[in-house]
Amino acid sequence: MPPAHKQPAYSSTRQHRPFQPLRERIVAWQIFYCLMTGLGVASAQLIFHFLDKREHAFEIINSAAQTHVPPLAKSLTKQDMAGARQQLEAIGRFPTIGYVILTLPTGEKIKAGRQSDRWGQLLLDKFSSVALAVPDPEQSSRSLGHLRIYANRAELRNEVAVDALLIIASQAIGILILALLMARLSNRLVGRHLTHIAKHISGLNPIALDQKLELARRPRTVEDELDQLCNAFNRLNSRLVSYIDSHRLLEEELRSHRDGLTVLVAERTSSLERLKEFHSLIIAMLTRFMNLPPEKANDAVEHGLSAFCDYFDAPRCILFTLDETGQRFCTANTWPPLSCTDAAGTIWLPSEFLPRQSTGSPGARIWLSNTGSGLDDYGVTTCLLKLLDTRAFTIVSIEIQDRIVGLLCLVGQALMRDSDNAKLLELAARVAANMLDHKIAQIRLLETQQALETVNSELNQLSQFDPLTGLANRRRFDEIKALEFSRALRAELPLAVMMCDIDHFKLYNDTYGHAQGDRCLKSLADCLATLFARAGELPARLGGEEFAVLLPGATAEFALSQAERLRQAVWDLALPHAGSPIADRVTISIGVACLRHDQHLEFDSLLQVADEALYVAKTHRNFVSFAQ
Repeated sequence: MPPAHKQPAYSSTRQHRPFQPLRERIVAWQIFYCLMTGLGVASAQLIFHFLDKREHAFEIINSAAQTHVPPLAKSLTKQDMAGARQQLEAIGRFPTIGYVILTLPTGEKIKAGRQSDRWGQLLLDKFSSVALAVPDPEQSSRSLGHLRIYANRAELRNEVAVDALLIIASQAIGILILALLMARLSNRLVGRHLTHIAKHISGLNPIALDQKLELARRPRTVEDELDQLCNAFNRLNSRLVSYIDSHRLLEEELRSHRDGLTVLVAERTSSLERLKEFHSLIIAMLTRFMNLPPEKANDAVEHGLSAFCDYFDAPRCILFTLDETGQRFCTANTWPPLSCTDAAGTIWLPSEFLPRQSTGSPGARIWLSNTGSGLDDYGVTTCLLKLLDTRAFTIVSIEIQDRIVGLLCLVGQALMRDSDNAKLLELAARVAANMLDHKIAQIRLLETQQALETVNSELNQLSQFDPLTGLANRRRFDEIKALEFSRALRAELPLAVMMCDIDHFKLYNDTYGHAQGDRCLKSLADCLATLFARAGELPARLGGEEFAVLLPGATAEFALSQAERLRQAVWDLALPHAGSPIADRVTISIGVACLRHDQHLEFDSLLQVADEALYVAKTHRNFVSFAQ
């Protein structure tokens, strides 16, 4: 049985939601927008009424001020405070005035009128108060005090409240009437017709799809959105009926072709299985190729050719590549290996024997086969049969970046151009292109690695050894001295250092030249390398004519004997030194120091002691000095 049609995940949720008519939402939103509009209009009217009332109160305050400020000024001039208070009381008795404050220059405040709470006072200060200066009648530039008159807050509030009630009541009545009219109009024009459309659609079924939707409306000369919706629904309904009819015809045709499709599916399945098998072969072959080291790249290519032989059932598979001239194809790899076809064991295919023919697919621009190739007129087939020593062959090109770099040849197997095996051989050619490209890259990588190892060895030699003498340089001496010093301190072993310097070497260079001076340094280095060749002993050139020798495990007696041997060996070289004031030959001075575990906490301190001993030896020349 076919699986049941699955409803969308949200369908059950939508079916259980309660129904609410759209007209109720429309009426609710209409009332809401009307209320917001009415509130805005009422607020604007209240603001204008409040400003009008306040302007009227200001006119009364200014009138009272013009009437009573001159008598008030006279009373203040005569120091008649009782009269001034009477004038203030008179101002405060005006019906629109609620509160009066007179501030004298001394800071004293005289109040009159109705009292007000703090909030009311702040409100009046901000919105309904007038500040006046009381001028001196005799001297107008002089002020007798500052008068602030406040409007009657209670009266102003009552007037504003009455106006607010009237405005709100009128706006509410208007809004209610407008909302009811709009609700009735929207229901008459839209709501009832939408309800009719919903009932009509819910009553449709696959058997009665051709029922036409009509709205109960008066005849009109124009159309609106509801008419367009009704017409669009009717057109959609008619198209759906036509689609169902055509779908039934298609089902009948599909039913008639089902048997033939079963046969085609079986054939296609067999072809796909063979393609899957070939893909698995390629994946295994490429995996082996990628996992082998660079020096095994050639073996991996031959393994791939062996897999092609097994899959296409060919006695031999040959991979040709273009030679350096680009005029001939030569054998790169074969499987099984060739015994001997010529003196070099290589088959050469002249490029003029292989005309270019397009097969309509990339990676196979050259396709030759002795079956149906139509090339016998040119003698190509006969020539290739002789060269390959076979009765059948198939050749496909190998391309890298749209350039032919080689050929893949199945010897003893002729494939038809439109067969499945021919298409698989084209795919094998692309794989061979990747193998060939990777093989070249692996060979280059191997050559690069070998060159890099050689360069690294040379760089290590240059960074660790002096290029002139071949002895360790200052960098290597610093590395080894740290290790030996740490080991001597940790295991409480003896350690000795020798500092050597050629006597009057500057005079030697001045006399014989720097080239002869370099040969002198090399002769001294040969003596050092010969005498100090035991494991752990390290002779080094620190710079110029200064040399050092590190002697791990050497006692003081042994270090002194070795230093004396070195001095004598240099003497025995008998290198002429005509400029030396102490001898007719090259001599050296040596300073020797031994590690003292209770004094030398760093190697530099030990080296400094050896350097001081060398300084003492250089005062004598051709001398060995030991630091006590």
